[in-house]
Amino acid sequence: MSLRSRIVLPYAVLLTLSIAMVGIPAVRTVTARIEADRIDDMSRLLHLLARSEETRSFFRTHNWSRDFRLAVHAAPDRILPAQGNLEAEPSAALDALLRADPALATAGAARRVALAGRTYVMLYEPCHDGTRRADGVFLLLDHVEIESAQASARTQIGLLACAALAGAGLLGILVASGIARPLESLSRRTARIAEGDLSQAIPEEGPTEVARLAGAFNRMREGLREVQSRLVAHAKADLFERVAANVAHEIRNPLSTLRMNVQLLRARVAAPAPSGGTLATADIERLDRLLLELDRLELIVGGLSTLATPPRVDPRPVPLAPLVTETLGLWEPQMRHVGIELSTDLPEGLPPVRLDPPRFKQVLINLLLNAQQAMPAGGRLHVQARAWADGLVLEVSDSGPGVAPADRGRLFEPFFTTKPKGSGLGLPLCRQVVEAHGGRIEYVEGAGATFRIVLPGVSSTEG
Repeated sequence: MSLRSRIVLPYAVLLTLSIAMVGIPAVRTVTARIEADRIDDMSRLLHLLARSEETRSFFRTHNWSRDFRLAVHAAPDRILPAQGNLEAEPSAALDALLRADPALATAGAARRVALAGRTYVMLYEPCHDGTRRADGVFLLLDHVEIESAQASARTQIGLLACAALAGAGLLGILVASGIARPLESLSRRTARIAEGDLSQAIPEEGPTEVARLAGAFNRMREGLREVQSRLVAHAKADLFERVAANVAHEIRNPLSTLRMNVQLLRARVAAPAPSGGTLATADIERLDRLLLELDRLELIVGGLSTLATPPRVDPRPVPLAPLVTETLGLWEPQMRHVGIELSTDLPEGLPPVRLDPPRFKQVLINLLLNAQQAMPAGGRLHVQARAWADGLVLEVSDSGPGVAPADRGRLFEPFFTTKPKGSGLGLPLCRQVVEAHGGRIEYVEGAGATFRIVLPGVSSTEG
């Protein structure tokens, strides 16, 4: 059974029982009220007929009421058919009944009598016109008339109940659909989450409680995606560290041997030959370029070794501004030489952070080098720091072209680079060192390129 059916069925049963519990007593009350109202009408009309012969004559000759029948009684026990409009057979039956029971000609409550195979409601009232032509008046109403009115009322009440049941049922279906639809969607999406599909968010729609539940699942989904991403990243990092360590180990020794032999070869070919002269200058330049490429390979192998081994840091409470100023001071002449304008915003009174100064200088140098390479024709480089929460934020911003949106998610992947001769190891090393300090580094979208480093502050016990 579907969720919608499980909601609608109990509602329909409860609604039907409620309408029955209200409708059945209502039908009884209405039908009793109809009979009582008709008897009240008879009583008022009978009182008028009992007051004068003229009223009775007018009633008889003009067929005043088609529902009521008039019978005039003369003492002691005789019905006068000519003075009433009761049909012959019921009149004769009433005459016979009156002869058998003269007490019928007594004022009182309405009675039910059977006359000529039909049931009538009958009232009696003595005449008040002062004549002796008639002693009393009977007024009769065929009970079929009352039953017909009661049946009509029951039909109307039944139709109203059916309409109410249909309307309430439709409303219940709409309400159930409004509840069931988001719940069924929530159920399908959570089943997909359980199967490992975290790509789609759950629509936060429907009643407030359902929307809140969907929001909670979305937050759980985001948390799972983050955990999944971290697990994948850690798995990749572990795999990379193992591969990098093996590659560095296997390459380092042959590379050292190759470099040593190239150096010896260059020294030999550059020496004067016994017959005078040396090898062509072009050959020497080729060997020099080979040595430069070997230096670059050794740098890459060194980076692989560093990435393969988690950096050991020795953090201690350090004021950040002097460390940044010292590092920038070493690079400022070179920056000025290539046309880069350097500016800083390092407020006084910044709280200290826990750093390993030599290790953190490597991070700053890598970021400054990247900024310089991004602005070969000159530009602006701005370094700023500010207090944040329980730590510090350091931002290094340049006015270069920035990073393409498609490349931003891969900036910290090993070997990913947008530079023709880049190794793709600088930013991964930066992240490794920053995370070893308990912080994080991230790329900030905007004009140029901005790298933000968030560092934890010093606890009160350390400060």
